[in-house]
Amino acid sequence: MRVLAINAESGLGGGPAIIVNDICHMVNQCGGETLIAYGRQGDPGSGLRLYRISSKMSLYWHVLMTRLFDRHGLSSRCTTKRLLKAIDMFKPDIVNIHNIHGYYINYKMLFHYLSKKDIPIVWTLHDCWAFTGHCAYFDRVNCSKWKKMCYECPQKRL
Repeated sequence: MRVLAINAESGLGGGPAIIVNDICHMVNQCGGETLIAYGRQGDPGSGLRLYRISSKMSLYWHVLMTRLFDRHGLSSRCTTKRLLKAIDMFKPDIVNIHNIHGYYINYKMLFHYLSKKDIPIVWTLHDCWAFTGHCAYFDRVNCSKWKKMCYECPQKRL
């Protein structure tokens, strides 16, 4: 089985990065093959096959587009195109998505591609970003605006 894992980080950083590495180590131990596509920070000493999606420049561009035009998850078109080519070359049997927020990927392009390729997806939700519209932890400020429409975000500067 060939598993592609996608996360903002690999091995370094918080819980999701460690979980991604642990899953990939387990798949490899069972005879599978893995590739971790990550956005910002990877662990070259992990012994895992890694693919860095974004450069520092594209990361800063995505941050700028997010701050100026609320384009979080919708910038990084060039780096996402390169990722899609890497996915074509790797030919995964399954894609395990973790945190796709973090200024490194265009999620619309990714999901459009995956739906056309009919690749099974397991999306592990480590926070609330996927269903709130941008907010990873709405409970941090007791906000429920995401249920109808986000506006005047109390966490915009975080």
